[in-house]
Amino acid sequence: MTRPAGSTIIIRQGFADEPRGVLVDFLSGQTTLLSVNDAQMVDVSDQWSEPVQRPSGDWISAVEYPTGVTLAQPGDQMRFTFSLVVGGPVPEAAFEPGQPAFNGPGLAFGGTCTVTAT
Repeated sequence: MTRPAGSTIIIRQGFADEPRGVLVDFLSGQTTLLSVNDAQMVDVSDQWSEPVQRPSGDWISAVEYPTGVTLAQPGDQMRFTFSLVVGGPVPEAAFEPGQPAFNGPGLAFGGTCTVTAT
């Protein structure tokens, strides 16, 4: 990922689902960890926003983490690792009537990203 030189990096992750109860169940069963520049992982599980309904009808929640890192010059880099784990099965909105779906337990989303200033 690239950002203009002078950018201060904020890590953002959102999760949306329909109906609201499904999103609330997911948020109550998740653990969200992140690391900046390979430092110790930080638990931000309790920093997800209250669900908000979007015009499309689904509900969204997000977590934001200010890294404190400013990429001052072109070519400056920072790296972050993000992990979203659910401790047990949590419901997912059904894609077909009568076909329940579940996330977890385990890793729902994770990875490492390098951000470079342009």
